[in-house]
Amino acid sequence: MYIKEKNQAGGKGLLFLFQTMGQYKWYSLVLPYLACISQVSQSLVLIILPKFVLDAVSTSQEFEYLATRTIVIGIGLIATTLLNLVVHNEIDKCSQMFLFQKLTTMWQRKTIRLDYNVFISSQGKLHMEKARQAICSPNFGIVNLLSREAGLLEACAGLVTYCVLVGYLHPLILVFLSVFFLIELTVAIKIENKKQDFKEEKARADRRLNYIAYGTRGMEEAKDIRIFSIGAMLKKITRDVIEDKVRIETRVQKWQLVYSAVSCFLILVRDSGAYIFLIYRYLSSGMTIGDFSLYFAAITGIGMWLTKLSAAISGWRESCNYVKDFYDFILLPEDDTKDKARMDIDVPATIELKDVSFSYKVQTEDGKKEIPIICDFNLRVEAGEKIAIVGVNGAGKSTLIKLLCGMLTPDKGEILVNGICSKSFPPKEYYKLFSAVFQSSQILPVSIADNIMLNIKPENDKQAMWECIKKAGLEEKIKSLSKKENTCLLKQVSEEGTQLSGGQEQRLLLARALYKDAPILVLDEPTAALDPISENEIYEKYHDLTKDKISFFVSHRLASTRFCDRIIFMEDGNIAEMGTHEELIRKNGKYADMFRVQSEYYQEVVV
Repeated sequence: MYIKEKNQAGGKGLLFLFQTMGQYKWYSLVLPYLACISQVSQSLVLIILPKFVLDAVSTSQEFEYLATRTIVIGIGLIATTLLNLVVHNEIDKCSQMFLFQKLTTMWQRKTIRLDYNVFISSQGKLHMEKARQAICSPNFGIVNLLSREAGLLEACAGLVTYCVLVGYLHPLILVFLSVFFLIELTVAIKIENKKQDFKEEKARADRRLNYIAYGTRGMEEAKDIRIFSIGAMLKKITRDVIEDKVRIETRVQKWQLVYSAVSCFLILVRDSGAYIFLIYRYLSSGMTIGDFSLYFAAITGIGMWLTKLSAAISGWRESCNYVKDFYDFILLPEDDTKDKARMDIDVPATIELKDVSFSYKVQTEDGKKEIPIICDFNLRVEAGEKIAIVGVNGAGKSTLIKLLCGMLTPDKGEILVNGICSKSFPPKEYYKLFSAVFQSSQILPVSIADNIMLNIKPENDKQAMWECIKKAGLEEKIKSLSKKENTCLLKQVSEEGTQLSGGQEQRLLLARALYKDAPILVLDEPTAALDPISENEIYEKYHDLTKDKISFFVSHRLASTRFCDRIIFMEDGNIAEMGTHEELIRKNGKYADMFRVQSEYYQEVVV
């Protein structure tokens, strides 16, 4: 639904980027025109100076006259050269600063605001990677847009100027040179289109390579790599991915080689024909040696400007394609806040799911395919109620939690909070209703205090933070550190930092969720890294920690959720069984079967 037509972002993308660049540094938009003026002026001075000197010498002009005029022209050459260097240097400087200070920030902000459905989709990931490629390097991509614009303007202005000069010699020379230029330009455009065909393949290869490079270098991965001796397997996978990327790059370079070969041949034929005609005119007319020098340089210059124009058009198209990739990414839908007013919810809150269905959309070779996950789900949860969600892997537990938290939008049905549909809330306001600990929540490389408080409240409350730390069972550990709550996480970032164990990280994340003090608490496998005894101790505290709050607990250890008011056993995206622990045991269904299997491993659990 969000895939754009191929050329939609062409003009609009450029307009957007130039507007953004103008807001960043207004004068940056003028620089390509200054570069054009300085470059063409410099090239003109370079061909006029030899003509003047040769004509002056051949006509025996006085030394004073020759020296004065030469100095004046020389000063002009120095001035235009310096201006050219300064302007091009400023173009590079502005482009680099715009890339790192503006575009990179825009990309990061967009990834944070991106609609979660789009974020997790294959097409969303592809758009994200192509946009990242457009801004990932200081040597190629959008960063070259201003310099490519300057090159295009210089080539056009220089070509027109030199054509006027050569036109005085003979108009047919212009026709002759133009024919070869059009052939070269046509070839360049076709080659550029061929190179663009490989862009999506390259983006996929880069995404796989980046994952291998950055997703296997952590401490957790390092342990698995050594214990299971999977270095050889990773090496093979890396080699295969690199070979795939090299294969794509080789195909691109083959087309570039074809263009270079055709271009060299055309230049040879074009310039040879023009020079033969010029020599003929010199020998058969009264052309001075200075005129010959001027026209010779002008014809050579036309060839140079034609080659530069062809390369400039090709380069400009390449930069525009990068702009399109970035702009397509910027156009992807974000969390919908349009026409939604801020809403206050009375606490304690109630939440209800009415006929909720959800399917993941995946792209296959046969087209789009929907995979149903949640099917006609109905549930009402009263204020202060504690709900356990259990079931086998793939039953839809985590997807249900994402729907509850507003990260995914139901395909059918609605989710009501105090009778108000979740779609009526601005996303930021809806997210404020939830405190959550997910299976893969991240620890940030900042202090323990910042990891817990996260600027959630207008004024950070350290007293409340310590209360949450105590409830989460992490007080003793933090107070034992030399910098206490100001200790940095992780060791890779700070020499004085600390590395928490898996269980301690879970407790830290629990303290973070408690500090937010939202009316709805979601714990998606919050104690998966803890041993059963520690898990049981934390779960026993939940009666106090979640007073007057709706609480959802997702767990595989059924013994840990016995305290909940209701236990939902999910199967195939819906409720297979529901009731208290005692009711489900008496029912002797699938929940009871799973509980008995797990009980064999924990003798302290009493049914």
